[in-house]
Amino acid sequence: MQRRDILKLPFIALATSQLNANSIDKAITKNTKTKVVVIGGGDTALEEALYLSKICSKVYLVHRRDNFRASPITVERIKNTENIELLLNSKIEKVYGEPIAGLKGAIIKNIITNEEINLNITGVFVF
Repeated sequence: MQRRDILKLPFIALATSQLNANSIDKAITKNTKTKVVVIGGGDTALEEALYLSKICSKVYLVHRRDNFRASPITVERIKNTENIELLLNSKIEKVYGEPIAGLKGAIIKNIITNEEINLNITGVFVF
């Protein structure tokens, strides 16, 4: 693979179980301007969104339904966290960036209204 074929993604994490906090810390260096997307509605996704909210300026929590599978206590903590924005009934339509510059953003589509929003982000975490 040639260098021009590689898209530099500062941090896209694919996870099916809870991530190791040390691995996230290595990818994100407590940058208060960092905006990320967390995709999922279970306990693991919401717990990671809470963790990321402490080291990122904004966390967008994208879930395809209007309610969560996570425990009610975790959901309440998410709703009370100021820098977490819920994007319910939504899915990622597109993630885009540049090969050298890296991840630039994502287009999120509401599956009920078909409305699309463009988010300037530098990380995506899928659960």
